[in-house]
Amino acid sequence: MQLTKRLAAVLAAAFLIASTAAFGQRVEENSQVFTYQGTWVPTTDAGASGGSYMTTSVVSSSVSFEVKGQSFAMYRRLGPDGGYVSVTIDDQFTGFWSFYLQEVRWQAPAYIDLSGYGAGPHKVKLTVQSFKPSEMAGTSFSIDAIEEPAPAFMPTAVQRQALEYDNTLRAGMGLPPARLAASTNLAAQGHADYLARNGIGAAHEEAPGKAGFFGLEDFERQQYFGGLEPAGEVVIVGTDPMAAIDGFLATVFHRTPFMDYTADDFGSGTNTSTVVNFGRSQPVKYPATRLLTAYPWDGATGVPVSWHGGETPLPLPNEERPFGYPVSIFVNQPRTPTQGTATTPFTATLRTADGADVPVHLLSKANDTRMNQRAFFAVPKAPLAAGVTYTANFSGTDENGNAFAKEWKFTTAGGTTPTPTPTPTPTPTPTPDPIEGGRLSPGKTLSPNESILSPNRQYRLIYTNGDLVLYRVADNFKVWSAEKAGSKPGIVVMQTDGNLVMYADSNALWHSATYGPGRENSTLLVRDDGKLAIVTSIGLTVWENGVATPVQVTPAERSSLIPGASLLKGQSLFNVNRTHELIYQEDGNLVLYQLKPRAALWATNTVDKPADRVCMQVDGNLVMYGPKGEVHFATGTNSVENQYSELILQTDGKLVMIRAGGTQVWPK
Repeated sequence: MQLTKRLAAVLAAAFLIASTAAFGQRVEENSQVFTYQGTWVPTTDAGASGGSYMTTSVVSSSVSFEVKGQSFAMYRRLGPDGGYVSVTIDDQFTGFWSFYLQEVRWQAPAYIDLSGYGAGPHKVKLTVQSFKPSEMAGTSFSIDAIEEPAPAFMPTAVQRQALEYDNTLRAGMGLPPARLAASTNLAAQGHADYLARNGIGAAHEEAPGKAGFFGLEDFERQQYFGGLEPAGEVVIVGTDPMAAIDGFLATVFHRTPFMDYTADDFGSGTNTSTVVNFGRSQPVKYPATRLLTAYPWDGATGVPVSWHGGETPLPLPNEERPFGYPVSIFVNQPRTPTQGTATTPFTATLRTADGADVPVHLLSKANDTRMNQRAFFAVPKAPLAAGVTYTANFSGTDENGNAFAKEWKFTTAGGTTPTPTPTPTPTPTPTPDPIEGGRLSPGKTLSPNESILSPNRQYRLIYTNGDLVLYRVADNFKVWSAEKAGSKPGIVVMQTDGNLVMYADSNALWHSATYGPGRENSTLLVRDDGKLAIVTSIGLTVWENGVATPVQVTPAERSSLIPGASLLKGQSLFNVNRTHELIYQEDGNLVLYQLKPRAALWATNTVDKPADRVCMQVDGNLVMYGPKGEVHFATGTNSVENQYSELILQTDGKLVMIRAGGTQVWPK
């Protein structure tokens, strides 16, 4: 298979060819630049660079070559028979590199940055290894051509902005700056494009044969483009990488790679989703001594107060939501950590300025095996108060048996301002410094008497007298309100799950009911036409002036409900071959249809029931709930064994629930 059109487009956009800094010259595999040891076979194929390549499957066979500068590109054959090679640079072992791909790909480009090893020249050696994961059928390794220097990687403006934001965060956490690497950025953009074409499905996986395929999992995609040590990937629906990074940080599992000292090769890609990839530059950089990295960091201000608890995998699946904003440390180890014998269990406290304890859930490897062994979290059991300084105190034992302890402070966003003296006028007193730009971003808050102006400054949304009110500025005409006037003051939060919520004393007084799949990281907009709207990260309006707008999930988006996901009225699942649809109809009935000819195959028979969502619960039960929590339909499959089951609409049109281990649990 030759270089795909999509890949060619990606590379054309990402690499600059200038008359004064042109691509280096390709050196074919039969050049005297290469020194082969062991058993190698010269082979011809029209797909190879120059029509030929060298290949071996014999363990310990190796190839060496010298690079005069600080970078090179390698073009190689990948395929199902590919294996692993060890990589040494200047006689230093660097890691292992995979030549495995689920389909054959010719002239697959890998871009290697050697700047960490000095000016050059550099000696590179690749040696065939015997070990391989179970899915690898062989140990094949092929050399096609190299190019020196590598084409100059030219990131997009959005990729540069994402790096700048990441480095602002790393500086706050006391970490050295990251850099843009070709492998992480190309892999991230390639995966974002794949998800836009094929649906988000399993967010971190790709399927062979589908458009834009670069590897089944994230480490394969980074290695496809030359990443020698991938360090992780995070994915979220949305087109704003800065908002996406905020969304990642407002989680448990997706926050961790941002706190890793060694994950300094940064890359991002944006389409209908935003993908961030992390890699480790070579040679890997470690702190000189152990570093306890906190987030929110010491002295941080404007920290969000709440977190709905939504991510995949789902942390604290059986605990009541919403939570307060997660507080965490990550133990960054030096290259050669010392070994200790401490056994102190992890404990953490979170206290207000007057010494009051905040109840928290503790999360670490000790009580959740999915956690990174270096990550320690305290998740408040309820939203934090606005404008309050908290003191966090963490202690425990790291993975090397060494005790740790850290205390630091941060301050939440918002906070009350002095209430003006009441006047006879029924309209609110304008706040002196309203928020410009007409938006409340995900995770952001409004405190009493704070307001937002539309971009044309003709409409103002204000939280006053316990109510959220939209006014026309010219005549103080009330366009809309939440009808909660006189309620106890608290805080209004545009939650990262897509729900706009008014809280007082951690109790929800009002909400927009816009949470659900595809609504994550939505934004509240005060528009120039006087409309107050909640808009998803891909631009869909799901709520306008108090009226929810059903947004149907497109066929490319989902063929299953993962644990914790829901269908709202008007939303559907389609199987991947688009022959069947499961739709939660506006009449309250959940129906499975054959599309051609359209025929109903199964239904919950819940027409006219006052239900508002169908939820695939983490306990393994598929449940249809009413607006007051009443149950109108359930599969009755909740059990310890069925936790984290998934509802799948299969290619044969059957609707089934599959346990995490692959066993079908419904229908029986």
